[in-house]
Amino acid sequence: MRLLEQGRGTPATVDEAVRSRAGLRFGPLELLDAFGLEEELATSAALYDLRGRPERLKPCAVHEKLLARGCRGRKNSRGFYVYGENPPGTVNSVLSEIISGFSARPAGSEEVFRIVIDAVVSEARALAQESIASVADVDTAVKLGMGWPMGPFEWDRALRGT
Repeated sequence: MRLLEQGRGTPATVDEAVRSRAGLRFGPLELLDAFGLEEELATSAALYDLRGRPERLKPCAVHEKLLARGCRGRKNSRGFYVYGENPPGTVNSVLSEIISGFSARPAGSEEVFRIVIDAVVSEARALAQESIASVADVDTAVKLGMGWPMGPFEWDRALRGT
């Protein structure tokens, strides 16, 4: 969502970059739509509060603005994408109204992937450093719970070539 807010792409370009590079079935914004934007915002807000309100976990304005416009994800066929009669992957046009400079400075696929994976790795490191979970447990949880082919620490090692 932060990439969208920064004008770095559309939901389709962000999802495609992560999906194709990571070998995932769904991109991050597609997953948010699938799970429901209300539920995801409540979860994000709870984690933000529980972790001491770090800026990196602050809920995104675009998430709140979508909900304010009645966009709930697949629940009502409008989220980051619009569903129903529309072709698959149709980006919700309301995004260009609620995001200043929407897709004004698009990032390339590799850059999008690196930004996303770096954020995931950074949060995984915080969990391990604070002894919330071990490195192995974080990797296992991401693979089993999210269906990723590799966990964050495995991605980090692979991308650094170690």
